Amino acid sequence: MHGLLYLILLLLLPLHAIGKDINYKFILKGQTSKNDSICIFAFYFGNQKLVWDTVQAVYKGKKILCTFSARHNGETPGKGVYILYMPASSTLLEFIFTPEDPHAKFVIKLDTTKQFFSTITIYGSAENKIFYKYNAYAFKIRQDTSIKNGDSLIKAYALKLINSYKKKAPFFTRLLQLVYYPEPPDTLQGEDLWNWLYKNYLTGIDLSDPALLRSPVLHSKVMFYLDRIVPPVPDSLCKATTSIIKKAMKDSLTMRYWAATLLNKYATSPYMGMDAVYVCIVDSFYARG
Repeated sequence: MHGLLYLILLLLLPLHAIGKDINYKFILKGQTSKNDSICIFAFYFGNQKLVWDTVQAVYKGKKILCTFSARHNGETPGKGVYILYMPASSTLLEFIFTPEDPHAKFVIKLDTTKQFFSTITIYGSAENKIFYKYNAYAFKIRQDTSIKNGDSLIKAYALKLINSYKKKAPFFTRLLQLVYYPEPPDTLQGEDLWNWLYKNYLTGIDLSDPALLRSPVLHSKVMFYLDRIVPPVPDSLCKATTSIIKKAMKDSLTMRYWAATLLNKYATSPYMGMDAVYVCIVDSFYARG
């Protein structure tokens, strides 16, 4: 974020935004560089970042204007975690887009000459306010080298946010739940703990929700389950992968994503015997149409 004094994010939405164009206006203010000629808007999808749109940066004095349009090439983006990236200055900002709950005004103010999170002020969006509140706290804890139980403090803070803001920020609190749940009983250890995780690690996760795919969380959680918790034998992995795909079948996008992702994962596995998992997925889904 070199060379910028202030970053102001303005999201201006009509009250009847659904079915209409939704434009988010990003205004970058301060010591700007003419090298920042484009603004790239992208979103997370599984383990990838996909570009939604690239727009021209419009200079007005010392301000840069980037407009994120929720209608592009006849399509409307889905709920998820999105990214504003300006390559020349390496400016990168994540934000949450929730089209079914538009706000009349959403503002982020950021002084880039100071510590990133210390100067952020947000108005108008509960989802993004809690999103940045969590990230600011986590960053502060991790930066303080005198704190020895940082992970425990961050987890406790996340669980507090989940309990307090489920109604005000339902999407972001669900993302936090993906990260911090399930919580195994403290008394479990060794094989008992592993058995508990094997049965409960993906419990309560809606694998058919495409919004969760548009985040940096869900894909890595499922991969951790398959790589670290499920026994590394074809029969167990066959059962686990077919269960994941079946749970995603309520939505065609999520079903196709998990079917293709898991098929490719085991088709290209370097480990002996994993071709049996590939055959299992083909027989269970592709061969049956």
